[in-house]
Amino acid sequence: MKSAYQFLILLLFPVFLSSCAKYYVNTVSSASTSFDGNGVFKHENDSVLVTYNFFGEGAPLHIIVKNRTNSPLYVDWSRSAMIIRDRAVSYLDNKVVITGTINGDSYNWDKFWTSHFGDLNASASLPNSVSFIPPHSDIEKVIVLGNISQFEAIPKYTYAEKEYFYPETGPVEVKAANFAKDQSPLAFKSYITLFTTSNNKEAIPFVFQDEFYISKSIKTYSNPNFIAEYKNKAPNIFYIKKPTFFGKTTYVVGAAAIVSGAALVSDENGASDTNSK
Repeated sequence: MKSAYQFLILLLFPVFLSSCAKYYVNTVSSASTSFDGNGVFKHENDSVLVTYNFFGEGAPLHIIVKNRTNSPLYVDWSRSAMIIRDRAVSYLDNKVVITGTINGDSYNWDKFWTSHFGDLNASASLPNSVSFIPPHSDIEKVIVLGNISQFEAIPKYTYAEKEYFYPETGPVEVKAANFAKDQSPLAFKSYITLFTTSNNKEAIPFVFQDEFYISKSIKTYSNPNFIAEYKNKAPNIFYIKKPTFFGKTTYVVGAAAIVSGAALVSDENGASDTNSK
């Protein structure tokens, strides 16, 4: 019986190794910024340089703001956001971080009643809504836009173009779709509020607003991290990962099979012990 269980594991092993997810590898284009030779989107003037980098899973947006002037510059994150389909995603982290310790005692009066007494010594850290940028320096902000779901709504027939990725294991055929700006499944804007101060310390605000859209989407069951083209870490490419129905059920079936196999081995061991007596 033990050998049968081992055979079952060997049978299921390729299943666990097979693809349990599909990936949408997306190319970002911009209607308002330039894409320079270093591969970043940038919006600049004589005073400020703002760059955008989307590389990674779930579009982790890296924003760098550089102060080119001889005076301090400030970014107001509370009035800055990514606007996705008319919904604003704030660039300000609204989480309150609490750190501390709890000291106390517990009393068990009986098995149904327990009392707890203690003191909490903690401090709360609020997010900084304004960033200070000294002259001729820069700051970086990372905002994870999340597992964007718009791509699942794209009809399958849209991915009509065939392309090939070339991982180390050999060519992989993928399905691709290209989009004009007005046909893109996802368009979004970055809205960043900056300000300087006058001689009387009055804030003088100005805004950097940039538009982006998905110009290409590739659907594949190959993990992008193993694809040569993706290893270049191009700042205009990000991917989202979606579990397939097969992936959702594989672990359930596999776990059930292993549990069943373990039960069989246990029964076999129990029977062996009984027979030995």
